[in-house]
Amino acid sequence: MTLTNGRNHLFRNNLIVDNSTYYSRNALLVFGAGTQVLTNVFVRVNVETVGRGDSPDVHVLDNILCEGRITTARVTQSGNRFTYEGLPAPRRLRVVTTP
Repeated sequence: MTLTNGRNHLFRNNLIVDNSTYYSRNALLVFGAGTQVLTNVFVRVNVETVGRGDSPDVHVLDNILCEGRITTARVTQSGNRFTYEGLPAPRRLRVVTTP
């Protein structure tokens, strides 16, 4: 998922599981200033802010990351947890896709 053009994107209450291989496991790339990344779960993937998306008016708050990281220099962060607590064991997570 890439949040690119414009400002003030809201990315909230999503689950992303090990689906990012093209950008070195960076499942969410934030380029847009003013973006809010709130209460998501990222499993075995990363969140990265780039360009205008790496500014104090971007908020990455209350997310859960399991075997992932947040790569940013200036973004406002709070309440992010790096844990599997409350989630199924990784070997039991399944990704179901439809053609």
